[in-house]
Amino acid sequence: MLHNVIDVTEVLNAMTAEGYEVTSALVGRLSPYLTEHIRRFGQYVLDMEMPLEPLVPKPVLFTNGSP
Repeated sequence: MLHNVIDVTEVLNAMTAEGYEVTSALVGRLSPYLTEHIRRFGQYVLDMEMPLEPLVPKPVLFTNGSP
């Protein structure tokens, strides 16, 4: 779920940079918790030897410039 937050934040910031209107009301309707398209009995392959990139938290840049 944490990775979903990072991905959504990056997309929202890219949308703001491209001129789309990103507001707190819009962001308030999003959730990083998946409730659809979940592979209930699917195979999830994890490479435990692969080093992870550090997580660098970033704020969402709303259209009006406020966090």
